[in-house]
Amino acid sequence: MSAVPARPLLEVRDLGKTFETTRRDASGGRETLRALDGVSFAVGRGRTTGIVGESGSGKSTAARALLRLIEPTQGSVTFDGIDLLALAPEPLRRFRRRMQMVFQDTTGTLDPRMSVGALIEEPLSVHRIGSGAERRAKVASMLERVGFDPAVARRRPHEFSGGQRQRIGIARALALAPELLVLDEPVSALDVSVQAQILNLLKDLQAEFAVSYVFIVHDLHVAEFFCDEIVVLYLGEVMEAGPSAALFGAPQHPYTASLVSAVPTVRRGAAPARRIILEGEIAPISGERPKGCIFRPRCPIGRDRALCADVRPPLATTAAGHAAACHYPGELAP
Repeated sequence: MSAVPARPLLEVRDLGKTFETTRRDASGGRETLRALDGVSFAVGRGRTTGIVGESGSGKSTAARALLRLIEPTQGSVTFDGIDLLALAPEPLRRFRRRMQMVFQDTTGTLDPRMSVGALIEEPLSVHRIGSGAERRAKVASMLERVGFDPAVARRRPHEFSGGQRQRIGIARALALAPELLVLDEPVSALDVSVQAQILNLLKDLQAEFAVSYVFIVHDLHVAEFFCDEIVVLYLGEVMEAGPSAALFGAPQHPYTASLVSAVPTVRRGAAPARRIILEGEIAPISGERPKGCIFRPRCPIGRDRALCADVRPPLATTAAGHAAACHYPGELAP
């Protein structure tokens, strides 16, 4: 008798987010910008799901929407069987201890007026966890766990380097022992050697705390090294999703293939057979989306095909756990 697959910790279904712009449409109303459209993915317990794509693809919007830092326009977000979008403000506030976020900009997220110890202790105080002595002990423990002497608790964020500040941000996020950590480009502003240190630290912490990660990233080197599963976004839609090894080894969507081909060392040193160059640049779509594939204007194989112009391709499974939104999956290989 086969085992029943474990339910994912996080399930995102048909997530959408629309913003109003300052421009007016033909009827005189404000034009809308659909930043996310039908995004679906899951995050397993103790695993890492990476969300990749160019700037403007909707990665950070997805991260904030699934935590309700911004309110989604449509869809569902289920965390351990609980519908997050149905929670009222007070239950949601209490629930937030189970899911935390680490931001790219540590300068903007760590209050320069507070000591490092106070910054890490703050979420514990907000959620009324432990006595003062217990919270201070927790601060010391978290500082040690991210590589600091607890004595640095008295210092201010500006006294630390960018990589050190990111360690402080990670300690602050993990102080509540969350089950899910959303990491929004946490290493993109760091040099390569510091990136490696932070990524290895996050791997160690994941193993120790059994925490799941949603990892927002644009660097495919980092995505392949760090992520178990990958979701590729383009203009707010999922182009491809699947296990990291399958996606990098045999990309099915032309957009993914172009991203992989742009990084010669992404497949563990194997140079791609050819470099796939896309024409044009990613550009937001205001108002109604085209009826066909949104990637078609830049697609090397679908630009002149009627099916791609007329029919929006569904996200269809092409192999075990590997899906692509393409009428001609696998036709373009790097």
